[in-house]
Amino acid sequence: MDASGRLSAARNALVQAEAAVGLARQSLPVHEEEFQAGGGRWEIPTCLSGVFPSGLRYGMTIGIHGSRLASMLTAGIASDQGAWVACLGMPDMSWGLASILGMNLQHTVWVPQCSSSFLPQAISAAIDGFDVVLVGQGLLEQGDRRVLSRRALSRETLLLGEGWDTRVGTRGTLVDLEGLDQGEGHISSLALRLAGMSSSEVSGESALIEITDTGWKGTKETVSGKTHRHLEVVSL
Repeated sequence: MDASGRLSAARNALVQAEAAVGLARQSLPVHEEEFQAGGGRWEIPTCLSGVFPSGLRYGMTIGIHGSRLASMLTAGIASDQGAWVACLGMPDMSWGLASILGMNLQHTVWVPQCSSSFLPQAISAAIDGFDVVLVGQGLLEQGDRRVLSRRALSRETLLLGEGWDTRVGTRGTLVDLEGLDQGEGHISSLALRLAGMSSSEVSGESALIEITDTGWKGTKETVSGKTHRHLEVVSL
């Protein structure tokens, strides 16, 4: 099945998943020329090269732990390069932050909830048709995860699982925020530390990320221990 056929089949299956839980959404436009297919990898910003030493290859499965910001940022790296993203089992997504972290919401399909009996089928369909599939915390048994990881590898889909124990992973920790004064005001910037993981253990380098309303950037190439610079308040 070609790329457009895969995408059409996956979209139909996700519509069925939504219908099974009484949800509905507007159809997203299909831009077949923008659908990523074939071998390769997504380009990694220099500041994250130590966190993802193998890059973000098509077909990888990455376990993401800690802050939801880490999930959105990882998916956003690929989305910003044209990837279509499917998010399943994540009813509490912050789409404002997702957009800031690089996710193109016009190329994102969201199934916030799905019955446990239908979920593996829905994720499998998403793997068949999307470049990146992001799965929420605590939704699948380990056996289902292994099966879906093998399918993602064969379909060259980047599979991101929150809380999954995998050989390659990352942990996100919110270490600072600015803009609040004794409970008043609004958050103007966040500091997120991303650390590389291997077999669910933190290993290798970490990077400190500054997030504002205009996007994100690495504040240092690498960060060790708990050292991080103070973030200046920015105007929103």
